[in-house]
Amino acid sequence: MIPSIQLLCGREKIMVITILSTGDMVRAYLSSNGLTVSDLIRENGLSRETVNFFMEDKIKMPSSVAIGMHSLLPDISEEFLIGYDAKYQLQKVKSDK
Repeated sequence: MIPSIQLLCGREKIMVITILSTGDMVRAYLSSNGLTVSDLIRENGLSRETVNFFMEDKIKMPSSVAIGMHSLLPDISEEFLIGYDAKYQLQKVKSDK
């Protein structure tokens, strides 16, 4: 389920914004650079189980994944990835209410 933000103006909904899960966003960045999740795991010595749990949206983004992404794609900072995941997790909680 992709969380969404519903903005209200009085009693009327005026906009719905959907965001990708952090795992989907990471997969898109990797793919657009000719890389795969397996490359991320292999190049950074990450736990396949942990990365798969994260990619399946079962756990929050581990810092090791953010660091691994930055090592493969230096234009993407760890801070950006961790910040994005924090916002995604917050919206996920809000959409579950």
